[in-house]
Amino acid sequence: MNGNFILQVLFWFKILTLAITIYSINVYKRNEFYYYKNLGLSKRMLWLPILIFDFLLFLTALITLASNLHETLPRS
Repeated sequence: MNGNFILQVLFWFKILTLAITIYSINVYKRNEFYYYKNLGLSKRMLWLPILIFDFLLFLTALITLASNLHETLPRS
């Protein structure tokens, strides 16, 4: 029961940190996006593949961790 709660907290923490990262980069590095816009790349085309890859990598690690924890927990 405690392990599921920790995994849920990690999941929502990841979502929160992704949102904070996107916001902070868009605010503090907004002038650097003009270079990519001149190349024909929108912010969405820059962010989407990176966020999908990052989130899938995180989910893979989380699922691996959850399955390993489930196997090693003593049965009660």
